[in-house]
Amino acid sequence: MKIDIVPLHIDKAVLCTLENEQGLKLTLSNFGAAIVSIYAPDRTGASENITLTYENLDDFFNSPQFFGKTVGRTAGRIPHSLLKIGHETYALESAFGRHTLHGGVHSFAFKLFTFKLLEFGEKTTVQFRYISPFGEGGYPGQARIDVFYTLYENRNEILIEYEATTDFPTPINLTNHAYFNLSGFAKRDILEHKLKMNTPLFFEIDDELILTQQMPVNHVMDFRKPKLIGTHIEDEQLQRSKAFGYDHTFKTNGEDVVIELSEAISGRRMKMTANYPAVNVYTDNYQSGKMLEHGQIDRRYSGIAIEPEFVPTELDTYILQPEDTYRRYIKLEFDITDK
Repeated sequence: MKIDIVPLHIDKAVLCTLENEQGLKLTLSNFGAAIVSIYAPDRTGASENITLTYENLDDFFNSPQFFGKTVGRTAGRIPHSLLKIGHETYALESAFGRHTLHGGVHSFAFKLFTFKLLEFGEKTTVQFRYISPFGEGGYPGQARIDVFYTLYENRNEILIEYEATTDFPTPINLTNHAYFNLSGFAKRDILEHKLKMNTPLFFEIDDELILTQQMPVNHVMDFRKPKLIGTHIEDEQLQRSKAFGYDHTFKTNGEDVVIELSEAISGRRMKMTANYPAVNVYTDNYQSGKMLEHGQIDRRYSGIAIEPEFVPTELDTYILQPEDTYRRYIKLEFDITDK
Protein backbone atom coordinates (compact mmCIF):
# COMPACT_ATOMS: atom_id res chain seq x y z
CA MET A 1 0.00 0.00 0.00
CA LYS A 2 1.34 3.40 -0.99
CA ILE A 3 0.65 6.10 1.61
CA ASP A 4 1.28 9.82 1.21
CA ILE A 5 0.42 12.53 3.76
CA VAL A 6 0.63 16.21 2.84
CA PRO A 7 -0.05 19.13 5.24
CA LEU A 8 -2.42 21.86 4.09
CA HIS A 9 -2.45 25.58 4.80
CA ILE A 10 -5.39 25.10 7.18
CA ASP A 11 -3.88 24.50 10.63
CA LYS A 12 -3.58 20.74 11.34
CA ALA A 13 -5.40 19.83 8.13
CA VAL A 14 -3.87 17.18 5.89
CA LEU A 15 -4.42 15.27 2.69
CA CYS A 16 -3.88 11.54 3.07
CA THR A 17 -3.62 9.41 -0.08
CA LEU A 18 -3.81 5.62 -0.11
CA GLU A 19 -3.15 3.61 -3.28
CA ASN A 20 -3.47 -0.16 -3.58
CA GLU A 21 -2.00 -2.72 -5.98
CA GLN A 22 -5.18 -2.69 -8.09
CA GLY A 23 -4.77 0.95 -9.07
CA LEU A 24 -7.46 2.35 -6.77
CA LYS A 25 -6.31 5.61 -5.18
CA LEU A 26 -8.23 7.30 -2.37
CA THR A 27 -7.42 10.82 -1.16
CA LEU A 28 -8.94 11.96 2.13
CA SER A 29 -8.82 15.01 4.35
CA ASN A 30 -9.48 15.44 8.05
CA PHE A 31 -11.22 18.73 7.20
CA GLY A 32 -14.80 17.49 7.04
CA ALA A 33 -13.63 13.85 7.27
CA ALA A 34 -13.85 14.06 3.50
CA ILE A 35 -13.25 12.05 0.36
CA VAL A 36 -11.28 14.47 -1.81
CA SER A 37 -10.92 12.13 -4.77
CA ILE A 38 -11.14 8.50 -5.89
CA TYR A 39 -9.03 7.43 -8.85
CA ALA A 40 -10.20 4.19 -10.45
CA PRO A 41 -9.16 2.41 -13.67
CA ASP A 42 -11.46 2.18 -16.69
CA ARG A 43 -11.66 -0.84 -19.01
CA THR A 44 -8.41 0.24 -20.73
CA GLY A 45 -6.59 0.54 -17.39
CA ALA A 46 -6.54 4.36 -17.41
CA SER A 47 -6.97 5.71 -13.88
CA GLU A 48 -9.06 8.87 -13.50
CA ASN A 49 -10.88 10.72 -10.75
CA ILE A 50 -14.49 9.50 -10.51
CA THR A 51 -15.65 12.07 -7.95
CA LEU A 52 -16.18 15.80 -8.41
CA THR A 53 -13.21 17.69 -6.99
CA TYR A 54 -12.60 21.41 -7.39
CA GLU A 55 -9.28 22.43 -8.91
CA ASN A 56 -8.90 24.97 -6.09
CA LEU A 57 -8.93 23.12 -2.76
CA ASP A 58 -10.25 26.22 -0.97
CA ASP A 59 -13.39 25.88 -3.11
CA PHE A 60 -13.55 22.22 -2.13
CA PHE A 61 -13.30 22.79 1.60
CA ASN A 62 -15.75 25.70 1.71
CA SER A 63 -18.22 24.35 -0.86
CA PRO A 64 -21.92 24.62 0.05
CA GLN A 65 -22.33 21.56 -2.20
CA PHE A 66 -20.59 19.43 0.47
CA PHE A 67 -18.31 17.68 -2.06
CA GLY A 68 -17.11 14.43 -0.46
CA LYS A 69 -17.78 15.58 3.08
CA THR A 70 -19.14 13.79 6.12
CA VAL A 71 -22.42 15.55 6.90
CA GLY A 72 -24.21 15.58 10.27
CA ARG A 73 -25.30 15.49 12.99
CA THR A 74 -28.33 15.01 10.75
CA ALA A 75 -28.13 14.35 7.02
CA GLY A 76 -30.91 15.87 4.96
CA ARG A 77 -33.41 18.58 5.81
CA ILE A 78 -35.02 19.09 9.22
CA PRO A 79 -38.27 21.01 8.66
CA HIS A 80 -38.46 24.47 10.24
CA SER A 81 -35.16 23.78 12.06
CA LEU A 82 -37.11 22.30 14.96
CA LEU A 83 -36.09 19.10 16.69
CA LYS A 84 -38.49 17.35 19.05
CA ILE A 85 -37.21 14.61 21.34
CA GLY A 86 -39.74 13.36 23.86
CA HIS A 87 -41.32 16.38 25.51
CA GLU A 88 -38.45 18.71 24.59
CA THR A 89 -38.14 20.88 21.48
CA TYR A 90 -34.80 22.26 20.29
CA ALA A 91 -34.20 25.10 17.83
CA LEU A 92 -31.50 24.16 15.34
CA GLU A 93 -29.41 26.42 13.14
CA SER A 94 -31.00 27.09 9.80
CA ALA A 95 -28.90 26.33 6.75
CA PHE A 96 -31.44 26.10 3.95
CA GLY A 97 -33.76 29.05 4.17
CA ARG A 98 -35.74 28.37 7.33
CA HIS A 99 -34.78 24.70 7.48
CA THR A 100 -31.70 22.83 8.67
CA LEU A 101 -29.67 21.11 5.94
CA HIS A 102 -26.97 18.50 6.70
CA GLY A 103 -26.48 19.68 10.28
CA GLY A 104 -26.62 23.44 9.75
CA VAL A 105 -23.83 26.00 9.71
CA HIS A 106 -21.89 23.85 12.15
CA SER A 107 -22.17 20.75 9.98
CA PHE A 108 -19.37 18.23 10.40
CA ALA A 109 -18.55 19.06 6.77
CA PHE A 110 -16.76 22.18 8.01
CA LYS A 111 -15.07 20.77 11.12
CA LEU A 112 -11.46 19.77 11.60
CA PHE A 113 -11.25 16.16 12.77
CA THR A 114 -8.26 14.58 14.46
CA PHE A 115 -6.38 12.16 12.24
CA LYS A 116 -4.90 8.72 12.86
CA LEU A 117 -3.44 6.23 10.38
CA LEU A 118 -3.97 2.55 11.18
CA GLU A 119 -2.27 -0.21 9.19
CA PHE A 120 -3.44 -3.82 9.42
CA GLY A 121 -1.57 -5.94 6.86
CA GLU A 122 -3.73 -6.26 3.75
CA LYS A 123 -5.74 -3.15 4.56
CA THR A 124 -5.08 0.39 5.71
CA THR A 125 -7.55 2.43 7.76
CA VAL A 126 -7.69 6.17 8.35
CA GLN A 127 -9.56 7.26 11.48
CA PHE A 128 -11.05 10.74 11.88
CA ARG A 129 -12.55 11.89 15.20
CA TYR A 130 -14.51 14.95 16.26
CA ILE A 131 -16.10 15.83 19.61
CA SER A 132 -19.24 17.87 19.04
CA PRO A 133 -20.08 19.88 22.18
CA PHE A 134 -23.51 20.10 23.79
CA GLY A 135 -25.55 22.74 21.99
CA GLU A 136 -23.44 22.91 18.84
CA GLY A 137 -25.81 23.80 16.02
CA GLY A 138 -28.63 23.66 18.57
CA TYR A 139 -28.32 19.88 19.07
CA PRO A 140 -28.58 18.42 22.58
CA GLY A 141 -25.84 16.24 24.04
CA GLN A 142 -22.12 15.99 23.51
CA ALA A 143 -21.38 13.56 20.68
CA ARG A 144 -18.15 11.78 19.83
CA ILE A 145 -17.97 11.04 16.11
CA ASP A 146 -15.56 8.56 14.51
CA VAL A 147 -15.27 8.10 10.75
CA PHE A 148 -13.13 5.25 9.42
CA TYR A 149 -12.03 4.83 5.80
CA THR A 150 -10.45 1.49 4.84
CA LEU A 151 -8.73 0.62 1.56
CA TYR A 152 -7.85 -2.99 0.82
CA GLU A 153 -4.62 -4.01 -0.89
CA ASN A 154 -5.91 -6.73 -3.18
CA ARG A 155 -9.42 -5.63 -4.07
CA ASN A 156 -11.01 -2.44 -5.35
CA GLU A 157 -13.15 -1.75 -2.34
CA ILE A 158 -13.51 1.18 0.04
CA LEU A 159 -15.26 0.78 3.38
CA ILE A 160 -16.62 3.81 5.26
CA GLU A 161 -17.64 3.19 8.88
CA TYR A 162 -19.32 5.55 11.32
CA GLU A 163 -19.39 5.29 15.10
CA ALA A 164 -20.91 7.75 17.55
CA THR A 165 -21.63 7.98 21.26
CA THR A 166 -23.41 10.63 23.31
CA ASP A 167 -24.09 11.62 26.91
CA PHE A 168 -27.66 12.76 26.20
CA PRO A 169 -30.33 11.68 23.68
CA THR A 170 -29.50 13.26 20.33
CA PRO A 171 -30.15 12.52 16.65
CA ILE A 172 -27.29 10.99 14.66
CA ASN A 173 -27.72 10.44 10.93
CA LEU A 174 -24.32 10.47 9.20
CA THR A 175 -23.49 9.99 5.54
CA ASN A 176 -20.92 10.86 2.91
CA HIS A 177 -21.70 13.48 0.26
CA ALA A 178 -19.36 12.53 -2.59
CA TYR A 179 -20.55 13.30 -6.12
CA PHE A 180 -19.74 10.47 -8.53
CA ASN A 181 -19.09 10.64 -12.25
CA LEU A 182 -17.74 7.36 -13.61
CA SER A 183 -16.71 8.82 -16.97
CA GLY A 184 -13.55 10.09 -15.25
CA PHE A 185 -12.66 13.75 -14.68
CA ALA A 186 -16.34 14.57 -15.40
CA LYS A 187 -15.69 14.38 -19.18
CA ARG A 188 -19.35 13.53 -19.71
CA ASP A 189 -22.40 14.28 -17.60
CA ILE A 190 -24.17 11.57 -15.61
CA LEU A 191 -27.30 11.33 -17.76
CA GLU A 192 -25.93 8.25 -19.58
CA HIS A 193 -25.01 6.53 -16.30
CA LYS A 194 -27.22 3.58 -15.38
CA LEU A 195 -28.61 3.50 -11.84
CA LYS A 196 -30.19 0.56 -10.03
CA MET A 197 -31.56 0.67 -6.45
CA ASN A 198 -33.61 -1.73 -4.31
CA THR A 199 -36.02 1.05 -3.37
CA PRO A 200 -39.75 0.51 -4.04
CA LEU A 201 -40.71 3.68 -2.14
CA PHE A 202 -39.89 7.38 -2.41
CA PHE A 203 -40.95 10.64 -0.76
CA GLU A 204 -42.61 13.49 -2.56
CA ILE A 205 -41.19 16.94 -1.80
CA ASP A 206 -42.71 20.37 -1.42
CA ASP A 207 -41.50 23.67 -2.91
CA GLU A 208 -38.83 23.92 -0.19
CA LEU A 209 -37.57 20.37 -0.85
CA ILE A 210 -38.99 19.08 2.43
CA LEU A 211 -40.14 15.47 2.41
CA THR A 212 -43.91 15.03 2.42
CA GLN A 213 -45.85 11.89 1.50
CA GLN A 214 -44.26 8.45 1.16
CA MET A 215 -45.34 6.85 -2.12
CA PRO A 216 -44.70 3.71 -4.18
CA VAL A 217 -42.27 4.55 -6.99
CA ASN A 218 -43.82 5.55 -10.31
CA HIS A 219 -42.14 5.31 -13.73
CA VAL A 220 -40.03 8.43 -13.06
CA MET A 221 -38.79 7.21 -9.67
CA ASP A 222 -38.46 3.50 -10.37
CA PHE A 223 -34.81 2.35 -10.42
CA ARG A 224 -35.43 -1.23 -9.33
CA LYS A 225 -34.15 -2.27 -12.74
CA PRO A 226 -31.10 -0.52 -14.27
CA LYS A 227 -32.17 2.72 -15.94
CA LEU A 228 -30.30 5.63 -17.50
CA ILE A 229 -30.45 8.60 -15.14
CA GLY A 230 -31.41 10.84 -18.04
CA THR A 231 -34.42 8.77 -19.09
CA HIS A 232 -36.95 10.76 -17.06
CA ILE A 233 -34.89 13.58 -15.54
CA GLU A 234 -36.62 16.19 -17.72
CA ASP A 235 -40.06 14.83 -16.80
CA GLU A 236 -42.58 17.41 -15.59
CA GLN A 237 -42.75 15.72 -12.18
CA LEU A 238 -39.12 16.69 -11.56
CA GLN A 239 -38.85 19.94 -13.48
CA ARG A 240 -41.97 21.55 -12.01
CA SER A 241 -40.48 21.15 -8.54
CA LYS A 242 -37.70 23.32 -7.13
CA ALA A 243 -35.42 20.28 -7.37
CA PHE A 244 -35.16 20.62 -11.19
CA GLY A 245 -33.93 17.03 -11.32
CA TYR A 246 -33.54 14.25 -8.79
CA ASP A 247 -33.18 15.44 -5.19
CA HIS A 248 -35.32 12.78 -3.56
CA THR A 249 -35.21 10.27 -0.76
CA PHE A 250 -35.85 6.66 -1.69
CA LYS A 251 -36.64 3.89 0.78
CA THR A 252 -36.35 0.10 0.90
CA ASN A 253 -38.86 -2.29 2.43
CA GLY A 254 -36.67 -2.53 5.51
CA GLU A 255 -33.61 -4.03 3.84
CA ASP A 256 -30.18 -2.42 3.64
CA VAL A 257 -29.78 -0.24 0.56
CA VAL A 258 -28.04 -1.83 -2.43
CA ILE A 259 -27.18 0.48 -5.31
CA GLU A 260 -25.36 0.01 -8.61
CA LEU A 261 -24.04 2.81 -10.81
CA SER A 262 -22.33 2.20 -14.17
CA GLU A 263 -21.13 4.07 -17.25
CA ALA A 264 -20.88 2.19 -20.54
CA ILE A 265 -18.11 4.12 -22.31
CA SER A 266 -15.55 3.88 -19.49
CA GLY A 267 -16.84 0.48 -18.40
CA ARG A 268 -16.65 1.52 -14.76
CA ARG A 269 -19.19 0.14 -12.32
CA MET A 270 -19.67 0.95 -8.65
CA LYS A 271 -21.72 -1.13 -6.24
CA MET A 272 -22.72 0.59 -3.00
CA THR A 273 -24.14 -1.27 -0.02
CA ALA A 274 -25.00 0.33 3.29
CA ASN A 275 -26.87 -0.65 6.44
CA TYR A 276 -29.29 2.25 6.11
CA PRO A 277 -33.00 1.97 5.19
CA ALA A 278 -33.00 4.88 2.72
CA VAL A 279 -30.89 6.88 0.30
CA ASN A 280 -31.05 10.42 -1.03
CA VAL A 281 -30.15 10.90 -4.68
CA TYR A 282 -29.11 14.33 -5.96
CA THR A 283 -28.10 14.95 -9.57
CA ASP A 284 -26.14 18.22 -9.18
CA ASN A 285 -29.08 20.28 -10.40
CA TYR A 286 -27.66 23.57 -9.13
CA GLN A 287 -24.17 23.65 -10.59
CA SER A 288 -21.52 25.99 -9.14
CA GLY A 289 -19.88 26.88 -12.47
CA LYS A 290 -16.47 26.54 -10.80
CA MET A 291 -13.44 24.77 -12.25
CA LEU A 292 -13.12 21.10 -11.46
CA GLU A 293 -9.93 19.09 -11.43
CA HIS A 294 -8.55 18.47 -14.93
CA GLY A 295 -10.16 21.52 -16.49
CA GLN A 296 -13.87 20.68 -16.57
CA ILE A 297 -16.51 23.12 -15.33
CA ASP A 298 -19.05 22.04 -12.71
CA ARG A 299 -22.15 22.20 -14.87
CA ARG A 300 -25.66 20.88 -14.41
CA TYR A 301 -25.71 17.08 -14.05
CA SER A 302 -21.92 16.87 -13.66
CA GLY A 303 -22.24 14.38 -10.83
CA ILE A 304 -24.60 12.33 -8.72
CA ALA A 305 -24.55 12.33 -4.93
CA ILE A 306 -25.80 9.02 -3.51
CA GLU A 307 -26.32 9.45 0.23
CA PRO A 308 -27.39 6.41 2.30
CA GLU A 309 -29.18 7.64 5.41
CA PHE A 310 -32.17 7.36 7.69
CA VAL A 311 -35.24 9.19 6.39
CA PRO A 312 -34.57 12.70 7.80
CA THR A 313 -38.19 13.32 8.82
CA GLU A 314 -38.46 9.94 10.61
CA LEU A 315 -36.60 11.31 13.60
CA ASP A 316 -37.53 8.54 16.02
CA THR A 317 -35.55 6.04 13.94
CA TYR A 318 -32.19 7.68 14.61
CA ILE A 319 -32.18 9.11 18.13
CA LEU A 320 -28.98 7.89 19.80
CA GLN A 321 -29.29 7.10 23.51
CA PRO A 322 -26.36 7.43 25.97
CA GLU A 323 -26.26 3.67 26.58
CA ASP A 324 -25.99 2.87 22.84
CA THR A 325 -23.36 3.21 20.12
CA TYR A 326 -24.25 4.32 16.60
CA ARG A 327 -22.62 2.01 14.04
CA ARG A 328 -23.24 2.30 10.30
CA TYR A 329 -21.24 1.58 7.17
CA ILE A 330 -21.12 2.35 3.45
CA LYS A 331 -19.17 -0.03 1.21
CA LEU A 332 -18.04 0.93 -2.30
CA GLU A 333 -16.93 -1.80 -4.71
CA PHE A 334 -15.50 -0.98 -8.15
CA ASP A 335 -15.17 -3.20 -11.21
CA ILE A 336 -15.57 -3.19 -14.99
CA THR A 337 -18.79 -4.03 -16.82
CA ASP A 338 -18.95 -6.39 -19.78
CA LYS A 339 -20.99 -3.97 -21.82
